[in-house]
Amino acid sequence: MTSKEKLAPVGIFNVADSYYAAAASLEALKLPTSHASFPVHFLYHQSMELYLKALLRQLGYSEDDAWGHALKKLADKAIESNVTFDQFDCETFEMMDAHNLWETSKYLRVGLRVNYPDIGRLQKTCADLREVAQKCLKAAGHSLRPNPISYALHKV
Repeated sequence: MTSKEKLAPVGIFNVADSYYAAAASLEALKLPTSHASFPVHFLYHQSMELYLKALLRQLGYSEDDAWGHALKKLADKAIESNVTFDQFDCETFEMMDAHNLWETSKYLRVGLRVNYPDIGRLQKTCADLREVAQKCLKAAGHSLRPNPISYALHKV
């Protein structure tokens, strides 16, 4: 089985949708915990990372291309293939990478002060990434499920 068969772009996209719906649902609950934003930030980061990876897989990149978790690096690879992102989203990728959001949203570091991007920014960028990946996958003939956000928020 080739790496392309192991990580199909639609499968990655569907998992990204799951993280996206989980982030939006968890945020909507407004949990009264000391660090309620940490898992929300992590889930949004994970969904964005996977939307970018689904896009890259569809564009022909292999899982062997050492993708990592840096959103700007992933977006830059997509840009090399003529994918465009708006300036706001590119700034969001840079902010998230500058704060190492993938790591810092999982562990509380004593003395570390991080100015996380606000949730509204993450929601917009995630929605934009989903749309870009969706257009690419649909153009290649893939059938995709509807956006899970309205369903997820309706159930909260």
